[in-house]
Parts: sequence; C-alpha cells; structure tokens
Amino acid sequence: MKKRIGLKLLLIVLCVFFAGCGQKEVSEKVYLNIVYGNHSNSQKFKIGENATSLNQMLTAAIKTQGNVAITVADGDPFQVIDEKIELANNFNWLSNNKKTQLVEDEIAKIQTILLSEAVNAKTEEVDILGAINIAIRSLKAAGNDGEKILVIMDSGISTCNPLNFAKSNLLGGEPETTADSIVAALKKSDSIPDLTGIKVTWIGMADVS
Repeated sequence: MKKRIGLKLLLIVLCVFFAGCGQKEVSEKVYLNIVYGNHSNSQKFKIGENATSLNQMLTAAIKTQGNVAITVADGDPFQVIDEKIELANNFNWLSNNKKTQLVEDEIAKIQTILLSEAVNAKTEEVDILGAINIAIRSLKAAGNDGEKILVIMDSGISTCNPLNFAKSNLLGGEPETTADSIVAALKKSDSIPDLTGIKVTWIGMADVS
C-alpha cells in the first residue's frame, strides 16, 4: 500500500514538474535528446517495445538532418553522443528508396548505441535532474532553430539532491510528504529546469516493477 501511495505521489510530482514545458510547430530541423536510465531502480528498456514512438522521433531528427544526443542518467550524468546528422548533400534529390535506406541505417546505429555498454551507468545513484539539465543545454545550443524534443526513458526515481526521493521517503508514502511541498522546495532552490520551447515525452515513468 505504501509503495502504491508513494508511486502515485511520484507521478503527481513529475506531472506538475513538467506542466510548464512548451511546444513549437515543426520547423526545418528536429533536435532530439534522449535521457536514458539504465540502473537498478529502473527497467532495462527494451527498444523493440518502444520502437514505434522512439523511431518516429528519430526519423524526424534524421530526415531533417538535425541533431541526436543521448544522455545517461546515473549519479553523475554524462552524454554518450551529441551528433549532428549529415546524411548526404543531395539528400532531398535522392530516390525515396535511397532516403529510406539512409534513415534506417542511421536509426539502427543509434539503437545499437542504446543497446550497448556505452549507456551503462558509471556512478551509483540517479540524478535525473542533472541528466535533464545536460539534455536541455544541448537542445538550447541550437538557439531558436528547429523543433526541440526531449525523450526521457527512466522511472523518474531520482536519488540525488535536490530531488532525492529516497531521502524524502516519498516511496514510503509519508503523510507529510506531498507533491506540492516537493515542487515548492524545487522552486525555492531554483532547481526546476527551463523547458520552454521543448516538447517532452516520458517513457517508463514510475515503472519500477
């Protein structure tokens, strides 16, 4: 029962946390950053199970020759890749079959990275806010150009300050621990990332089974 109450609070906190993220119309380029959690309190994500939604976003970034980055959410978040997509100078003039093949090859390369040891956690604990902030800096480096997409593949259960669910005993369902109090504390410490102009998709939120 306590775990169910705690996970419900977690969902509320994260939904409130990202309620202010903005969206923009699709522009010339798509900039995509994937925050990937591969640790003990998060499911090992199976790319095949999430292939449709993930591939749609990858396809958009690759076809527009935008940018794809992967950030690992461990105790000391780090980027695995931050790559400008360059398919071919004459991409728009290629046949549809050739375009499709180039895009599929690039998707396969990125999926291979997501399935490799390169995305394994290096540091104990989980700093989800730190990983998100790294991703945001990467996305905003493009300035006002294009559409920016942040994909988070993680349970969202951070164990590092200032969003330390273990320390606040959120998962234990302490009566005095509320979503409002956690969000208020984050605002007070100026710890809520600025997601203005960034579209956010979260896969695996609160999934600790």
